[in-house]
Amino acid sequence: MFLRDHFLFRPRREVEGTPADVGLVHEDVFLATADGPRIHAWWIPHEEAALSLLWFHGNAGNVGHRLGEAEQLHALGVNTLLVDYRGYGRSEGKPSEAGLYRDADAALAWLEEERGLARSRIVLYGRSLGAAVAADLAARESGLAGLVVVTPFTSLRDVAPRSVRFPGVRWLAGKGFDVERRIAEVDLPVLVVQGGADTLTPPEMGRRIHAAAPEPKTYVEVPGGGHMSTHLVGEPAGFGEDLRTFLADAVRRES
Repeated sequence: MFLRDHFLFRPRREVEGTPADVGLVHEDVFLATADGPRIHAWWIPHEEAALSLLWFHGNAGNVGHRLGEAEQLHALGVNTLLVDYRGYGRSEGKPSEAGLYRDADAALAWLEEERGLARSRIVLYGRSLGAAVAADLAARESGLAGLVVVTPFTSLRDVAPRSVRFPGVRWLAGKGFDVERRIAEVDLPVLVVQGGADTLTPPEMGRRIHAAAPEPKTYVEVPGGGHMSTHLVGEPAGFGEDLRTFLADAVRRES
């Protein structure tokens, strides 16, 4: 597990920017986890929001590296809670699979207990490793508005040989972060977004996850999108309008 975590988690401690740098009002919050570490998050409200995104980022950097995406999501008219996992940025502790799932629990509890938000108004949103965290939370909790997974991998065992090339890496990866299995256990609408040119988590992984997910579900493949370049706004295309439609459907279901 030590070796696996060493290769998987690539945190940065220094947070080099804040949402204010892209013109967004935000609040620094610290969330208490069940096993002790306090984790840092940014609450970015939108005055006209009907929904809130609980947002889990990928395996590298910290929240400060997600300012461009934060700006694009805010433009859709949603609140966002952007969480830094334990060991990332200003969050305490050391990252692990079990620890990230506890971080997700703490974030959902904060939205409900501190912000008074109904679950039916909360959408889980995860990119890459964050997609695995979001899918696990969705499989364990009911009544949420939706699940969005962007450039997800099917499982750590499947993606590890594409990232770290040495004999035995599939064995080292173990059975962790099994998105394909966990997404089959959710009971909420699902949007799967994959980059058409993604070589780390290629389109066939997204199609497998989409196939495993329950209805209602949507699969979007962004032409030319790579693992680091599949965004809401992009060239030659992004998935912003697909996400906007998904969120609008979530609002209609609750109305």
